[in-house]
Amino acid sequence: RVSLTLSALDRTFKASGPTPAELYPPQTGYGAALPISFPGWDVLERQSNSNGMDERRARTAVTSPWVYSDISAIANEAASAELIVKERKGTKLVDVENHELERLWESPNPHMGRSYVVAFWMWSYVLASKSYLFWMPSKSAETGWELWPIPPFMITPLPDTQAFIGGYGFKSSPSAKSLIISPEYITFSHSVNLFDIRDGLSFLVAAMLGIETDLAAAMWNRNFFKESNGIPDGFISVPRDTLDPDLERVRAEIRAFFGGTRRGVAIARGGDLKYESWGRSQK
Repeated sequence: RVSLTLSALDRTFKASGPTPAELYPPQTGYGAALPISFPGWDVLERQSNSNGMDERRARTAVTSPWVYSDISAIANEAASAELIVKERKGTKLVDVENHELERLWESPNPHMGRSYVVAFWMWSYVLASKSYLFWMPSKSAETGWELWPIPPFMITPLPDTQAFIGGYGFKSSPSAKSLIISPEYITFSHSVNLFDIRDGLSFLVAAMLGIETDLAAAMWNRNFFKESNGIPDGFISVPRDTLDPDLERVRAEIRAFFGGTRRGVAIARGGDLKYESWGRSQK
C-alpha cells in the first residue's frame, strides 16, 4: 500500500521560524545568492538529453532478456500497490474515504488504467532514472483532472535561479518546437545526480558495460549455430593434382550424398580423400 498524506487544501502554511532575510542577511559577491542560484546551475549542459545518449542506451538495454524481466517485475509490483490518502489530525493520520485523488488514480485518463500508468512510471524511472506525470485539467473527467505519463526522453526540466525549476520543455520529436509546461502540472521523479541536481543520472551508466557484454555473447552464440556461419566443422582434402572440374564434381557428390544434416558412409578409393576435423566445441 502506498500511503499519501495531504494537508487540507484551504489551509495556509504559516512559518513560525526565522524569515529568509534573517537566515540570509545581505552579503556581497556570490554569497548573496541562495543555494539554488549558485553560479552555473542555470546553464548546466544536459549532454544526455541533447544528443539522445540516454535514449540510445535504453533502447539497447531493453533488448537484454534479464534487463527486461527485472524491470517488468519491479513495474508489476508497483502497479499492484493500493493508493490510500490520509489526512493528519493532531498527532494521528486518518484515512480519507473516497478521496478525489484515489478516484483519479484508479482511472487516470480515458485511455489508460492505473496499472498501465504506474507501470509506465516505473519503467521510466528504472530505465531512464527519471519519470514524469502530467496533470491535465479536464471538464469531462469526474475529478476535473486527467493524469498522463510522459516519455522521459521527450521532456526536460528548465533551470531557474529563483524557482529552481521554472518549467518543463516538451518536444514530441527532435525537430518539433519546444512546448513549455508550467511546473505545477508536472510530477517529476528522478534519481540522485551529482553532476546536475535538477536531473536524474541513468542507472544504465553503470550497467551498460555488463548489458553490452551480455548482448555480444548472445549474438556470438546465435551466429555460432546459425546456418552458413562461415566456420566449417571439418575439412575434406583431395589429391593436390585434382583438376578443377573433378574438384567441383567431388563437392557436388558429397553435398548430394550428405546434404546439410544427413549422416552416412562415404565410399572412395584409398588415399583419394582425407578428412580433418577442426574440433569446434559448442561448449
